[in-house]
Amino acid sequence: MAEDGKRFEDLTPGAENKLIIGFDFGTTYCGIGYAESSRLQRNAARGFSQWPGTQQHTITSDKVPTKIRYDGPKPQWGFLIPSGLPSSQVMDLFKLDLEPSLYKLDAVSDPTAPRRSPQETDKLMTDYMTELVTYVMTRLRADLKAEVIDAVPIQVVLTVPAIWTDLAKEKTRAACHKAFRSVCAGALEIKTLSEPEAAAIFALHTMDRADLGQGDAFVVCDAGGGTVDLISYVVNSLAPILDVVEAAPGSGGLCGSVFLNKLFEKFLQARYSHLQGYEPKWVDEVMDMFERTLKREMNTALTQGTYTLRVGGLANDAAVGSKAGKIVIPGRDLFDVFEPIIQEIQRLVQAQIRASDRTIKAVLLVGGFGTSTYLRERLTNQLQAQGIKVLQVEGAWRAVVSGAVLKGLAWNSPDYRDAMPRIGARRARKHHGFEIEMPYVAELHGAFEGRRFWSGMDGCHMLHAMSWFLRYDEHIVENHAIPHYFSVRSHARIAAIDLIIFTDALSATREAPLVRDHNVVLVCQVRADLSQIPDDQITQRRGADGKQYYEISAHVEALYETELAMYTLVHEGKRYDTVTVKFS
Repeated sequence: MAEDGKRFEDLTPGAENKLIIGFDFGTTYCGIGYAESSRLQRNAARGFSQWPGTQQHTITSDKVPTKIRYDGPKPQWGFLIPSGLPSSQVMDLFKLDLEPSLYKLDAVSDPTAPRRSPQETDKLMTDYMTELVTYVMTRLRADLKAEVIDAVPIQVVLTVPAIWTDLAKEKTRAACHKAFRSVCAGALEIKTLSEPEAAAIFALHTMDRADLGQGDAFVVCDAGGGTVDLISYVVNSLAPILDVVEAAPGSGGLCGSVFLNKLFEKFLQARYSHLQGYEPKWVDEVMDMFERTLKREMNTALTQGTYTLRVGGLANDAAVGSKAGKIVIPGRDLFDVFEPIIQEIQRLVQAQIRASDRTIKAVLLVGGFGTSTYLRERLTNQLQAQGIKVLQVEGAWRAVVSGAVLKGLAWNSPDYRDAMPRIGARRARKHHGFEIEMPYVAELHGAFEGRRFWSGMDGCHMLHAMSWFLRYDEHIVENHAIPHYFSVRSHARIAAIDLIIFTDALSATREAPLVRDHNVVLVCQVRADLSQIPDDQITQRRGADGKQYYEISAHVEALYETELAMYTLVHEGKRYDTVTVKFS
């Protein structure tokens, strides 16, 4: 029930209502939540937990597997895929192929393993999202009246890993838009939100504020299936609303639970592959037990004992603990399986704590792997000497999707915005800028003498140098535009300009460089249409070489409301919403 007593299906488009859909597109599982923008109760967000399964069964789960299978004219997805199929028939983990540069754990990833092509990855992602979204919208139309759902504007809050490149984020956003547009004819908007920020919003929204004090700092560790994202926050104020700001730039890596699964599968192969009965079906059964029981029950005490899995089909061999339809795994072997992942997460957490400019009070664990008892115990052992508590957030597995819905409500309802926690400022994770022409000064630029060039207009040597409009660790305030000033000169009338936005891959370890080198990589191309600027507002002047030049001085505003910036051209105080962005 909404606050005014109306049901959602009784509300009309004229009531300025929106359907907010949170979409947690995860490596191994996806979550969907929704709410209407007029609903102001604390528990406004509702989630999907009923999914189609094989043989027309309905599966109850907070999330649905991120898997797709092509068998016949219509793809199978999620729980519709039968168990026990050869891995070659089931497409999964395709989210990781959006950011192949992040495969860096040598103990986990196989550098010789074939990667999917960008085209194949995009198709798998789009096809999977389309099947999922079609089901979701069919359910919503049945539950909330089709005529209203089709008339009310829809805003999707799509969560993405904070450590991804803008290209990977944009590809995910584009696939999501295509999936929703295939079944939604009305007004549709897709916004992106980082996974750890969504999790932080949920955690702050649900936790007891009596545990918080002004100036307290904490780290949110979102340990999911593929990525582990970390952001630290400091409480800026408790009243009238809870306001926090980032205490350090976010960080993370590819060390989620799917890589733990890969290590356990390698362990099975090394220990049991010589025995009769070791075949794909047996491995799949053991891996399912690992996922459902062993991984969740793993704890520090278990590393000193043994763990028994009751699974038949394997020949007896006392030397490796295989006997009478069960296998007995020494705790020390389990320790070795978990250790590369645990150590990498410990390293990331400690690095985030060191990067913060405040004393950290607690680490909040969210995400699927964030529910692990063993991970909590190991982090507690690591951090207790520093006086840092490790807490597991209730509802951690759905924290990201629930936080996405809450953020959507805040974007669309002033009343809700004033009632929920606010993240007042973020920290830039990288330098961002573009190239400009500046006069060459030998005393300052002598190391780059070979790059100078003569400018007929200016009558002096010039240098292509970087203009950094956003630097690592600088504050980014939501809805606060950052201007990018530029000047364009040409012999001909200027119809358009292409600004190439770059980032520095070494942002966290060096000052922003003066000129572009091989570590300064392209983020996107911003094309500004200048044809709307009247001729009488374009400066014409004669250069030092006696030739006539057109010159336009303007700026592009970058608005970092979401994980992807929005751009607007501004010239002589007038705003031209004619900027297009192409990510690379």
